[in-house]
Amino acid sequence: MTLDSKNPENPEDGIDLKRYLSLFWQWAWLIALVAVIAGGAAYLISKHMMPYYQSSTTVLVNEAPGTKTADYSSVILSEQLTSTYSQMMTKDPVLNEVISQLGLNMSANSLKSLISVAPVGDTQLILVTAETPDPQLSADIANVVATVFARQIMDIQGERFAQSKASLETQMADIEQQIASYEAQAGYAVSADEKASLDAKITQYREIYSGLLTSYESVRLSEAQSVSSVTQVEQATAASSPVRPKPLRRPTPTGCCWWCVRGRPGLGRCSGRWNS
Repeated sequence: MTLDSKNPENPEDGIDLKRYLSLFWQWAWLIALVAVIAGGAAYLISKHMMPYYQSSTTVLVNEAPGTKTADYSSVILSEQLTSTYSQMMTKDPVLNEVISQLGLNMSANSLKSLISVAPVGDTQLILVTAETPDPQLSADIANVVATVFARQIMDIQGERFAQSKASLETQMADIEQQIASYEAQAGYAVSADEKASLDAKITQYREIYSGLLTSYESVRLSEAQSVSSVTQVEQATAASSPVRPKPLRRPTPTGCCWWCVRGRPGLGRCSGRWNS
């Protein structure tokens, strides 16, 4: 007898394996039935849940021309401005204007829960997303939020120069009236001296008007150089499919599961699975 002879296989291992396989096939119909019921229930529940549609628009934050530089501080300032604007877009002044324009029957807080605004990393872009049961309404909300905020941010920044421009406009209007009055009087002058005196006054007021106009243009230039703006670069469109609940495809039995459902278990090794 040699030492490397092999031991015979234990016959009890084969008996246990057959017993487990027999037990599995005995209850395979129940396993398949539970899978079918669970899949069908999930499908019916998702079918009757209210679908929600999502639409997004992208806006670009244009930094004020007078603050643009090529150094690192300009990049930080631009990112801070983008982050600030993304926070301001969900404030009540913007939301109330959106509600008014779209004729929505909801509060600003309710509308805020339907909107998400987030800056796009390392860019000057802001993504505005709306999610409602109506695909067209989602697109409208996202677009109107962008346009309303763009107008409001221009108005807010323009208020810094509005008083100066209004004062200069009033002064220029008064000077124009004075010039028109003296020109009318010069037309009816009875003597050369009187006409020369009126012409001198007209020239003086025109010089004053020219100075005021120069100041007015300087204010407008300063406003253009120091005012940032928001531009919508991509409009939101109505989505064709909901984002939730996710639509389920009808489960398709394959492999041995098909035989289990048909009541013919035991044909070969199980290599299939349920595909959803």
